[in-house]
Amino acid sequence: MNYVHPIFSWRGILLFFVGSFLLLASACRPTSASILSSDDFTKDKRELLGQTIVDAILQSPDRFPLFENNTSESEIIHQHLQQLYTQASFFIQNDAFASSSNKWDITDKWEIHILQSDEKLAFCVPGGDFFISTALLKSIEFEYELYYIMSFEIVLMNDRHLLNKLISFAANPDQLVEIADTGQSTNGVTALMLAEALARIFVYDDDNLIKTIDQETIFRICESSSIDRRGIIPLLNTLSIEDQWLTTRPSFSSRKQYHSSSSVVENADRCGTEKWTNKGRIFYEEKIANKLP
Repeated sequence: MNYVHPIFSWRGILLFFVGSFLLLASACRPTSASILSSDDFTKDKRELLGQTIVDAILQSPDRFPLFENNTSESEIIHQHLQQLYTQASFFIQNDAFASSSNKWDITDKWEIHILQSDEKLAFCVPGGDFFISTALLKSIEFEYELYYIMSFEIVLMNDRHLLNKLISFAANPDQLVEIADTGQSTNGVTALMLAEALARIFVYDDDNLIKTIDQETIFRICESSSIDRRGIIPLLNTLSIEDQWLTTRPSFSSRKQYHSSSSVVENADRCGTEKWTNKGRIFYEEKIANKLP
């Protein structure tokens, strides 16, 4: 009887093909090296994730009660804030320099949502929708403060600062893709949990990073409006460090002086020609603050 090497026997051939299949399958399976980073989390994925989070918030009025848009006065508030937010976010959403394969969907309007809450909070979800509480709106005296908050939160969203925090919260980016697709990940993290994290997440603890975000915010304010760029200054005078928005977006000691400097961004001395007088404060009170519960 001729000797047949085991690898050439029918059993050997079968094991060879099974092994090859398993090796190919393992090569296609995501590994720690192939897991998405926030840089690879494309804008369409972020929009999908953001819409899933928005849906979870809107379906959970017990945890995220909304200021209803059901009266003529509340409709005026929503319309005015939406107009401001559309203006503040316009150039980021319509980014002409973005790659054609990684653009925001300009047909999908970034919407504003008002939360009926005593906590002073504001945040953007991935993809652009903006949430702000009635408590924070009532704490504001001038519209340029609100415009600063909107622009600041847009920058946090667009530059992936919040996305990086959500990735840490959910363990890895693949979990966020699962949540975008199904509303829940295999490790039990849900879209609603991400929403609660966004409202309370500690964004940074680095003064230099805050300055970088502030510079981008000021640039965006100057790019989109003639509104005074120094909205953070009265906010720092009005809000306590224990208030939710400043707790999760901490400041640094010289921030007021930093924003007063004309060298904070290029041409900053010519930015913000629309100054805010007592007339502007009265306008905001009558238009927004006094109409809130």
